[in-house]
Amino acid sequence: ETLRQLNAFCDARPSFDVIYITNQLADPTAGQDRHKDAVRIKVATYAVTSKMCLPSVSCNVCGTEFYPMPFAHFVGNTFAASCFYIQDLMAPQMLEGKMRDVAGEVLLARLRRRFSTNLFELNSQNLGLGRYSVEHWIGGHPDLRPCDVAPTAAAAEGSESASSQGPMEGYKRMAAPRRGGALPGSMNEEKESQFRTKRESAFREYHYLAGNIYKWHRLYGRAPREDGWAWRWFPDGPLWEAAAQKSGANAVREVAMQLGVDGGGSMEQFWVE
Repeated sequence: ETLRQLNAFCDARPSFDVIYITNQLADPTAGQDRHKDAVRIKVATYAVTSKMCLPSVSCNVCGTEFYPMPFAHFVGNTFAASCFYIQDLMAPQMLEGKMRDVAGEVLLARLRRRFSTNLFELNSQNLGLGRYSVEHWIGGHPDLRPCDVAPTAAAAEGSESASSQGPMEGYKRMAAPRRGGALPGSMNEEKESQFRTKRESAFREYHYLAGNIYKWHRLYGRAPREDGWAWRWFPDGPLWEAAAQKSGANAVREVAMQLGVDGGGSMEQFWVE
């Protein structure tokens, strides 16, 4: 409901900026460590409400830490964003249904080996099903220009070490992604580093560009522009950019042709309109 109201506010006031803070910053793995949760919430709230996190032309959404995988998101789903960007997002109440449709298509495509899922499992959160669709909302548009403010060293330690020196010690806004591919502890980073070099296997990975391009087209009808962050960060970005411009949601087939491997056929058969 809060995101729906935020979306409506931005539709009426595109020149404004907004801040969204949730209760998802508490760490369920922390057990009874309330101090750790309190520090995390304090730092994240201070960060997104500070001047350093104000949106700009080069950064339309800012948070403490941005990660591209398993889907583009900001830690705690807490962010500051430009209404000019938010007004182009699908209404949150519509996104839930769309994500359900996409999830069904993706699961079927995986069974037919159109996509692979070597890095993460396709669970409800990673697919954006039900209540998890809100976590996919802010980072799901192809025009996303993310930035974050937490120092990378602090992120690796749960953002607690820097906060002990002062609320914003070491914090600085920079273009994202600029740290690991996923939240520390959620992925085997050594495995991912090795996997992304295996072009004939990695090109079909759902959590890389194959899946992202498909979702962008299903939700918004196009891929990012040539200066989009994803082309710089994911493996073989320039190759995928050219394929997406030429073949749209079927970019995986185009890339497969260039790599000389089986592309698994067209994805158009899975579209549910």
